[in-house]
Amino acid sequence: MASFFMGVWLKIFCINHTIVDVDQL
Repeated sequence: MASFFMGVWLKIFCINHTIVDVDQL
């Protein structure tokens, strides 16, 4: 269960990081 939440958190973090990078461009 913990690994599942960690995977979801990493996905959200990566998506947010990508959005931030696009906004900075």
